[in-house]
Amino acid sequence: EFVDTVIRPALSMPRGEPRVRALFEKWLASGRARLPGGCLFVKAATEFDEQAGPVRDQLVRDHRDLYESIAQIFRTGISEGHFRADADPEQFAADVDGVMLAFYHANRLLDDPAAETRARRAFEALLSAARAWPTDQPRRRRDHAAVSDDSNVRQPEPPPQLVDLLSDRLRVGGIAFEHFYRHGRA
Repeated sequence: EFVDTVIRPALSMPRGEPRVRALFEKWLASGRARLPGGCLFVKAATEFDEQAGPVRDQLVRDHRDLYESIAQIFRTGISEGHFRADADPEQFAADVDGVMLAFYHANRLLDDPAAETRARRAFEALLSAARAWPTDQPRRRRDHAAVSDDSNVRQPEPPPQLVDLLSDRLRVGGIAFEHFYRHGRA
């Protein structure tokens, strides 16, 4: 059911960030639905995480398939130039799953009215950390005969308040925001 309601519809979207966003939106809608019994995989993973056997083995395969699907969808964003070439698709997959698990628990267990808002903020932070900067994009030459070397031109620094806020409060996917914003790379 998850594949039919979340993965396949996301794959029908344009490659790159639109596809990643569609995956998140469909997954969020699925979690918001509050179907009786909740998410079978979340419940089964908690129940069978330490019980060896065929049920656990299948759960492991299913979760690895999910992570690989998310990572592959993210890779299309790298190949489309939407995300940094050095972004880690597997880390992104783990982070998105973490956001969704937090949403699931906040929404269902805690009945937190801010659960969706928090999930959206966390997802946007992941995208922002992974997004390609203009300097990551190949430069297009306007005049092939005379092109100046502007490789030493630096992008403007973000406001210091933003750097301070992000470096003090956020760490996403192992990326230190202060280093990222100051140097353009994690």
